[in-house]
Amino acid sequence: CIAESTAAALYRTNLTPRRQMLAMCRNPKFPQTLIEVGFMTSVEEYEKMVHGDGIRKAAEGIRDGVLEYFKKQAEFLGE
Repeated sequence: CIAESTAAALYRTNLTPRRQMLAMCRNPKFPQTLIEVGFMTSVEEYEKMVHGDGIRKAAEGIRDGVLEYFKKQAEFLGE
């Protein structure tokens, strides 16, 4: 949910997320995600990340993805 909505908000191709056992994501009690919104080595992406509009679009995409995740969880649990 989050990867797709963030990529759409930033008009980027969604790179398929990979599952990894990162130390910061090992607590199974809470849903977690690690989000990369761009590559600092790309001048174009860096410029988008340091300006307000790019930050706002990334935040909106993350927000939409989180809301979609919880909506799907509620549907799954029958709430």
